Order: sequence, then structure tokens, then C-alpha cells
Amino acid sequence: MRLAGRAALVTGGSRGIGRAIAERLARDGADVAITVHREPGEATLEAIRAAGVRALALAADLADADAPGGAVAAAHAAFGRLDILVNNAGGTRIAPLLETSAEQWDRVFALNVRGPFLALQAAARLMVAQGRGAIVNIASVAAHGPRPTVPAYAAAKAALISVTRSAAAALAPHGIRVNTISPGLIETSTWERLRAEAAGQAMFEERLAGIAMRRAGTPEEIADAVAYLVSDEAGYVTGQDWNVCGGLEMR
Repeated sequence: MRLAGRAALVTGGSRGIGRAIAERLARDGADVAITVHREPGEATLEAIRAAGVRALALAADLADADAPGGAVAAAHAAFGRLDILVNNAGGTRIAPLLETSAEQWDRVFALNVRGPFLALQAAARLMVAQGRGAIVNIASVAAHGPRPTVPAYAAAKAALISVTRSAAAALAPHGIRVNTISPGLIETSTWERLRAEAAGQAMFEERLAGIAMRRAGTPEEIADAVAYLVSDEAGYVTGQDWNVCGGLEMR
């Protein structure tokens, strides 16, 4: 129960990586709020409550400019404090470079960069007053190299890593740590959807072939990394981008 007495907000917590993170933080003793969009998140809430902590679901489309700050404020009001923010919500669709529209570009950046930035900004203001806090942004190894089938997503996640480093430098004097986790190939419903199309299946197989461990990861393995980074054990870790990718990238 290393997070007992702390409160967390996990965006996009109804399924996949977000759900695994929310459940892991609850098992470690934190009260957990999640944002939900198209799914109600009841299964996640039940798992959080089963850990003996408080749970809250907040309906929000984090591509809406008012939603991130509103979610942070609601979580803080419910729990009386906010110690942990995990910016997990994100997403994209396969759209090759020459087929990416301005609308698609803007939506991907709103969801993967602007939303996390606004949530981080709102949470950091509360954490400054508390004198401590931990923020983890979920990026992607797609940020580290060319991704011609998802150029907007790759660019957005690279921007999120840059935001993380700037925030880490700005907030370190206030006792707030900010880090990024860049997952590799993770078995989630998003990949199930993408693999329903030929281009998505080809992308999955290409990624799998390049992984040193020769397997996809699990949401729980990302959650384990998050749990460490928001804990006191990682008290000297900030401004980092951690690849959790089975050796897809080694740097």
C-alpha cells in the first residue's frame, strides 16, 4: 500500500492500458478517478473499489479544451487532494502521410498533446500548493522514429515527450516529478481494431518482428512501470522517457 492516502487521476481509464494503470494504483492504496469517453468504465470502478479505496468516473472528451482542467478539478474536489496524474488518453487512426487531413491532424494533436498539457497544467497548480506530486505521460515509441502510416500520431507523441521534459524542469523546484513512458507493441483493444484492417495487421507483424523479446507487451506491464514512477522509490527520477517495449528500441 505504498500509495495509501494519495489520490490519482488516470485519463482514459475505462479500458486497456488506462484500466490496468487505474487498477494497479488502487491496489497500491491510492484513491483513483478515471476519465471515460465512449465506455462507462463500470468494470474499472468495481475493480478500484474492490481494492478498498475510493473510485470516481468522469465523463470527458479530452480533445475538448475545457475537459482536461475540468476533470482535474472534479477529481480534486472529490478526494480533497491530487497527488498523481497519469495522462493516458490518446489515440489515432491509420492515415498515411499524403492522406492525413488537417482535421485529422488537429484532432490527434488535441487528444495527444493539448489535452495532456492542459491536464498537467491544472494538476501542477494544485500540486505546487501541496508541495509534491507525480505526473506520468503515456507517449509511444512511435515518437522516436519515422511512422509513415501514422505521421500525426508520431509527431504528437514526440511533442508530448518534449512537454514532459519542459514540465519536469519547471516543476522540479516544487517537488513535482514528471516522466514519460513510451510503450511499444501492447496487446489492447486498439490493436484489435487496427488489425481488423490489412494495413493494421501488417503494421502489427512488422513491429513484432523487430522486438527482441519476440512478443507483445501487456497493459499490466505498463502499469507496473507507472506504479514505480509515481512512488517514492522513484523520488530521484524526473524528465525521463522510458521505453517499455521488449527491446523494440534500445537506447
